Amino acid sequence: GKSRVMISQDEYIQRYNVILETARKSGVTLLHENVYMHTAQTPEFCRKLIEYLGDKALFAFDNKQARRAGFDSAEFAKALSGHIRTVHISDCDREHDCLLPGKGNENFVAIRNAMSGEDDNAFWAIEVYNDAFREAKEIRLSLNYLEMKLREAENSKFTKN
Repeated sequence: GKSRVMISQDEYIQRYNVILETARKSGVTLLHENVYMHTAQTPEFCRKLIEYLGDKALFAFDNKQARRAGFDSAEFAKALSGHIRTVHISDCDREHDCLLPGKGNENFVAIRNAMSGEDDNAFWAIEVYNDAFREAKEIRLSLNYLEMKLREAENSKFTKN
């Protein structure tokens, strides 16, 4: 198998910053995804990235990857709050970790409420595998459900005590 060279988190962040700066000079915004089994699988590391890079630390938040790493989706989103620009979203239940939104028990309102105003324009993408649906209309129904939940979250911002 391939051997992976392990570097310190600090070294990782320094190298990431070089790539990020190079991308920025070309007008490209780099987003870091929280991927299970890789360096950014924990909220702690992502917060460290934010501490080091400040406003340059931007994320594609994936709730399935957060769950796979053993974290609550809303808690992970809260750790990235203010730095989320894309959300890869799916649902889950006890047996399945990648379902269309509305087919499981994920709390989408809690995820959205964990995100700050800086994340209001984040692009949400339903990200599931092809075994999560049979017909395209299931995706449309799922999108309608997700949009309803996001509106609920938006409205709940104004009704909190």
